[in-house]
Amino acid sequence: MREESMDPVFDEEQRHLSDTYAKLERIERELRAQLDADLAEALADKDDMFDDLVLNQDADIQLETLAELEAMNRIIEGYNISADINTEKLRRAQLLLRSPYFAKVRLQFPNAEAPKDIYIGAGGMTDEKRRHFIVDWRSPVAEVYYNQANGPTSYRANGRTIQVDLQLRRQFDLSRDKLHAYFDTTVAIEDPLLLASLSKRRTAQLTAITTTIQKEQNTVIRHDDVPALLVHGIAGSGKTSVLLQ
Repeated sequence: MREESMDPVFDEEQRHLSDTYAKLERIERELRAQLDADLAEALADKDDMFDDLVLNQDADIQLETLAELEAMNRIIEGYNISADINTEKLRRAQLLLRSPYFAKVRLQFPNAEAPKDIYIGAGGMTDEKRRHFIVDWRSPVAEVYYNQANGPTSYRANGRTIQVDLQLRRQFDLSRDKLHAYFDTTVAIEDPLLLASLSKRRTAQLTAITTTIQKEQNTVIRHDDVPALLVHGIAGSGKTSVLLQ
């Protein structure tokens, strides 16, 4: 059992991290098992289909054979699509197991009774009810984290502007299922020296590049796709960081 600290917020966040990590571990196990089961089923179906397939030179039978081949192709394509989806989700689960998320925002949506906590990570993940318990940092709602201002703000999703009230921006220093430090800020900290200073009492600093994107960098990263985009900036201003995103 993990010892309680003198900070109830830290303890609450550690419990949330532990729960999230357990979810990710379960998802990884289930995806591995599903991929193995699907592969075995696909191989068995392939053998059965080819055993049942009869090639014949008779014109009528040839048409029937072509129809059977087309049906087989659709079945195989279904297996391939399922495997691709599950393989990608497994990749994201394994990525997030190293560091589930790096930030949290608390948003009050119009007409909602209570604010909503959104945890932001290097990738997104959904539970069995297809609800996001980790949001990809590139998703529209994550933009409010980089907007550099608490209070009323907005983001665009599906062609609409969503108005929200950003009540909390919290950054984390964590690894796997262990929380090292957290701190609340009114801006997304981009200065590594300041970041280290804020977290040094807990002996670590955040290192993920996506946690330190400045507002201007965020604007460039989320710019609509164009054939060419010119970015001006002095040495050390973050041009390469933008490119890597």
